[in-house]
Amino acid sequence: MSAEWAAIVLLTLLGVADSAAVVVLLRRRGAAPAASATPVHGPVPGTRFALDAPVRASASDRVLFALISPTCGVCTTMLPTFAAATARADVVLVSAAEEEAVREYLAGHAVELPLVIDPQVFDANDIPWPPFAVVTDGAGVVLAAGGASEPEHVEQLLARAEALRPARPFSGPAAPPTTAR
Repeated sequence: MSAEWAAIVLLTLLGVADSAAVVVLLRRRGAAPAASATPVHGPVPGTRFALDAPVRASASDRVLFALISPTCGVCTTMLPTFAAATARADVVLVSAAEEEAVREYLAGHAVELPLVIDPQVFDANDIPWPPFAVVTDGAGVVLAAGGASEPEHVEQLLARAEALRPARPFSGPAAPPTTAR
C-alpha cells in the first residue's frame, strides 16, 4: 500500500469518526438543533395564503385553515381538534378533493365547519400532504403554518400566531381616567 493510499484511508476514517462524535454529542445534549419557526414546506409567515376559492372575509384576528383529505386517516383523527380550535380562531376546512366526497366524509363524522374546495391549494402553497394547518390574520396573511398530524401541532401553530398577533383588547366602556395625586 502506498503512502498516498494510506493517507486517503486515514482521512476517511477520521471523517467518519468526526461524524460519529457529532451524533453522540447531539444525543447527549438530549436534542437535535432547534426547529425553525419558518416551515420547511408550506406558506411562509408574512406572505398571503394562496387559496383560489371564495372565502367569506373574517372579522377575526386569526383564521385556521385546516387542509384535509377524505382519504387521509390522520385527517380523520384530527377533525375533533380542528373543531375544538373554533374556541380560539375561525376554522375553515380546505380540501383539493371532490366537494361531494368531502361533504359526505364530514357528514359521516358529524363535522360542521365551513369548507372550501381548491384543487390547487397544495401545489400553490408548497404543501406536501394533509393534514396541514395555516393560521392567517383576517386579511389572509400567514402567521404560522405547518404539519398538523397531532393536536400538539395545532396548539403550537395557534400559540405562535397568537404571539405574533395578540387578540384584540376588550372594547367595552372606557374606564374613567385616573389622576395621580
